[in-house]
Formats: sequence, structure tokens, C-alpha cells
Amino acid sequence: MPTTIIRTVLLYLLTVAAMKIMGKRQIGQMQLSELVTVTILSELVSYSILDTDIPIIYSIAPVFILICLEVSISFFSVKSRLVSRLFDGKPSFIIYKGKINRKEMVTSRLTLTEVISEIRASGFNSVSEIYYMILEPSGKISVIPRISKQPLTPADANIRIAESGIDHGIIIDGKIIKNALSVVGKSNKWLDAVLRSNNIDSFDDVFYLAVDDNDRVTVIKKTDAPEEIQ
Repeated sequence: MPTTIIRTVLLYLLTVAAMKIMGKRQIGQMQLSELVTVTILSELVSYSILDTDIPIIYSIAPVFILICLEVSISFFSVKSRLVSRLFDGKPSFIIYKGKINRKEMVTSRLTLTEVISEIRASGFNSVSEIYYMILEPSGKISVIPRISKQPLTPADANIRIAESGIDHGIIIDGKIIKNALSVVGKSNKWLDAVLRSNNIDSFDDVFYLAVDDNDRVTVIKKTDAPEEIQ
């Protein structure tokens, strides 16, 4: 039993390290070579955990080989368009300038029902509203509507709006995030003043406190975010 635990921990750490080296991606954004690598990694690790008669080096060595292969492929994919197309593929235009490409639908094994479903999932009602639909190398589908169907933006109306940036969480569930406080260039004195202005006595009373790039503060007290809704 101790052997199994040790092997599990070691292989877990090795797999996490391998995934970090490969880079951060969502599952749906993985290229084909990355998906194959992840699949083989999971098989190698599971066999070594279940069968303790297999020397652990028989898993460690292939993992390192796979990492080297994946990193090398990623490197040469950046340098060579041929390698990139070979391993990553290329985008497929399912709808091109408003016209459905039936040949690409057949090649990509997409039915018209699936195309219409993707259009609805993107917030549109009809194929006629779409100018481009692209099946990306990662397998995700990008839907780009016609100009007449795109939402009006402040820039279209010549309205200037200051960028608000993002919310920087300063206090999350009663815990102060010191790094975030440093990122926004605020001090503990500033934070104390914000708490006082909101009649808050302690960090523990705060569920969420954030400030954006325009110094707009958002405060949610724990009493405003109950654990249970009656």
C-alpha cells in the first residue's frame, strides 16, 4: 500500500509538471498533438499506478520523451508553417462571406443541424445573419455575424468611454489579497478608509471588495451574500 501511495504522488507531480511545461490551455483549445499527448500520458500514469510490478522508470522515461516531443513540435510549429499545418491543421470556413460551404461541411463532418445549432448558441436566429463561420484547428467554432447584425458599440456612435479595466479583488471571503493591493497601488490606509466609509469594522465582514482601474470600488458584505437563500 505505501508503494502505491508513493507511486501515485510521484506520478501525479510528474503529470502536473508535464502539463505546465506544455502550457496553459483549456481542453477545448488543445491542438491535436497536445490532445494525443495528454491521452497517452493519462494511460501511462494509470497503468503504473494500478500495476506496481511495472518499474516506475517505465512511466517516467516515456513521459519525458512525450514532453520533449511536444515542446519540439510546438517550437517548430512557430518556426515552420508546414510543421504547423501538419500537426495543428488549418481553419475550415463552414460559412464564407455569407455562403455555406457544403464541401467543408462534408470534410469536417458537420451536419446542417449542427451548424444551425452553433448559430443559435452564438445568439443569432438565422444562417442569413452570419458572414463567417470558422471551424478552428482546436475544434472550436467561431461565428462572425454580418455588420448589420453586430451590436452597436460606443465607438460606432462616436462616444468616448474611459476604460474601466478589470476588477482587482482586494478582499475575498474575509481574506485580504496583499498582492492585489500592491498591483493597484493602494495602501492599507486606503483600504481602512474604504471599510469605514461602508460602515465595515472588520475584514471578516467582507465577502468581496474590489477596485477597478478607474478606482471604482465594489463592496459586498457577507450579510448581502448569505450562504443560504430562504
